[in-house]
Amino acid sequence: MSVHAPAPQLAPARTAPATPATFHPKRPTVLSYGLGADSTAILLMFLADPAAHGLEPDLSDLIVVHAITGDEFVDSLDYVNRLVLPLLRARSVRLVQVCRGGKSDTNGVLVLDDSRTPCRIHAAGPWRLSDELRAAGTVPQLANGQRRCSIRFKGWVLDSWAAAEFGARTFRRVIGYHADELGRAEKDTTIRRRLNTEAGGPSATRSAPPPGPKTRPDHGKCGRELIQNHLK
Repeated sequence: MSVHAPAPQLAPARTAPATPATFHPKRPTVLSYGLGADSTAILLMFLADPAAHGLEPDLSDLIVVHAITGDEFVDSLDYVNRLVLPLLRARSVRLVQVCRGGKSDTNGVLVLDDSRTPCRIHAAGPWRLSDELRAAGTVPQLANGQRRCSIRFKGWVLDSWAAAEFGARTFRRVIGYHADELGRAEKDTTIRRRLNTEAGGPSATRSAPPPGPKTRPDHGKCGRELIQNHLK
């Protein structure tokens, strides 16, 4: 004997409540953290005075992302583990550690840690920068201003993670550059501005115009002094 299921009943359509015109969700801020003096100095400034840098007082909108190359200096890992991670844990700042999943881009990226209480910086993932250099029989390439190692082990990894994390949502990306890398910073800003424009998002901007040659400070020295003063 066949049984006929009753025809489905459609629920009456409901109109979603209107979003107040004054509501503007705040963009998260993503700091690309390379463990060096420049990005560490920026991180310490964010921790010391979040509001001055457009962040929530509790730093809930800050995400620190570290792209693992697998060949960081042991001293750098030790300093960050001992001196920086305790500061992130104390403020419950989110730290994401990502790396290449393998030699091919089809291997994707791996998230080795995503925590507001990070215990350590991972030293390496399954495919290190040194593995790639040995397989290719070459050395880090800086020809014509192109940092191919940075592109494959940092830029591509960070962009892939951001695409999966945010999708079409907008976010603010912060990258630290040395004062001698203004050309590199301008190039990156130009690329980001073009990509943002194509995506219909806000334009990329620098935090400040480059100072003149006679008054240009040694930002690397400033960064080191800030770190030393913070840790006294």
